[in-house]
Amino acid sequence: MARPKGKRDNILNSASDVFNNKGFHLANINDIAEHAGIGKGTVYEYFTSKNELFIEVVKQNTNQYVETIREVTNEKQKFREKFTAFSDTHRAFIKANFEATGGFLGTPGSLALAIDNREEVMKILLDAREQVITIIMDILNTGLAEGTIKPMPADVLKYTSDVVFDMINRNTARVCQFSLDETQIRNEEIQLLDILLNGIGS
Repeated sequence: MARPKGKRDNILNSASDVFNNKGFHLANINDIAEHAGIGKGTVYEYFTSKNELFIEVVKQNTNQYVETIREVTNEKQKFREKFTAFSDTHRAFIKANFEATGGFLGTPGSLALAIDNREEVMKILLDAREQVITIIMDILNTGLAEGTIKPMPADVLKYTSDVVFDMINRNTARVCQFSLDETQIRNEEIQLLDILLNGIGS
């Protein structure tokens, strides 16, 4: 008989909270079960180990992240609005899921070192990164259509998208690792946008 999906989702959501609050090393199945309001044995009915559970958390969170980024940027019409929506949403997601997304920032940290299947985790994160790079390319294409950004070859557009993503990541990492003021970081990101426009603006 198929297990009710709601219980599996509850375990994943609880595991995500526990991993992000305690880190991979300190978190254990008992913590996750208690957070979910179930017995430890129930967790093992769905997941064979903490490693497997962590991988599934990474999959769930990155899928939600990509879909949210796509939704919030599609809701905006203008280049600047799309850019700001992306940077704000990206920062909020990474802050909420820092333990499970260190590699997404280019700083693998505990997730890449702690689990047996780190290659699988890194592949999930890199695949999500490529999807987001495509979304950033769409944002830049909006700027091209507006005439805000001057025409550029496809390979330059791809490279620029990579650079934008990495620069926003650096700001996000500073917020997460050093508890910097978000207003300051937001202002720096606006300056980043101005630098971008001045550099490739028409």
